[in-house]
Amino acid sequence: MAPELNVLLWSALLAFIYLGVHGHLLRRQIGFAPENESRDHDPKPDLMAGRGIRAFRNFLETYPVFIALVVVVVLGGRSSALTEWGAWIWLIARIAYLPAYIAGIGRPRSAIWMISLIGLAMMFLGALGL
Repeated sequence: MAPELNVLLWSALLAFIYLGVHGHLLRRQIGFAPENESRDHDPKPDLMAGRGIRAFRNFLETYPVFIALVVVVVLGGRSSALTEWGAWIWLIARIAYLPAYIAGIGRPRSAIWMISLIGLAMMFLGALGL
C-alpha cells in the first residue's frame, strides 16, 4: 500500500476521534434525552462543546483537500518522500490540533494549523512532480 494511503487510513480514525470528542462534549452539556428528539431547537453549546464543534468543523475544512491530494498522488504515481512527509505532517498536526483547540490555546493552535497546511502544500508540490 502506498504510504499516503496508510496515512489516509489513520486519518479516518482521527475523523472518528474528532467526531467522538465533539459528540461527547455536547452530550455532557445537554444529556442523552435531546438526542432522541428531532433537535429542531438545539441549545447553544457551552464553552467546551462549542470548542469541540469548531475543532471538528475545522478538521472538515482541510480533510477533503487531504483526501483529494492522496488520490491524485497515488493514482497519478507521484508518491515520493515529499508527499509521504507532507501526509504525515498533516496528520500529526491535525492530531495535535484537537487538544490545542479544546484547551483553548490560541497562538500555538494557529501555528499547528499552519503546519498542517505546510503538509498539504508539500503533497501538492509532490503531486505536480516538483
